[in-house]
Amino acid sequence: MIALSDVLIKPIISEKSMDLAMNENAYTFAISPTATKIDVRDAVKKELKIKRVLSVRILKNPGKKRARRTSKGGVTYGQTSRRIKAIVRIASDEDLMSHFQPG
Repeated sequence: MIALSDVLIKPIISEKSMDLAMNENAYTFAISPTATKIDVRDAVKKELKIKRVLSVRILKNPGKKRARRTSKGGVTYGQTSRRIKAIVRIASDEDLMSHFQPG
């Protein structure tokens, strides 16, 4: 069981996530890799003071393979870190836009 304060890392602010927030009342968050849908739901309810969470979808994007050149003419291979995000739909009478304002 993960602590609820460690589940939500940060809100994701992009054109697509803002479109979801405006049209479907669905908000996107970067989450902990070990978090479950129930953990995300409970964390949103507790930390953001939301009464009704309608649905939670979790997307796991694997890291990309990358190659970089070394100073001796060789190639080193690595991988970027994976990204895990949750799309949380809340009831239409509640609003989270204050958490998604830049600055």
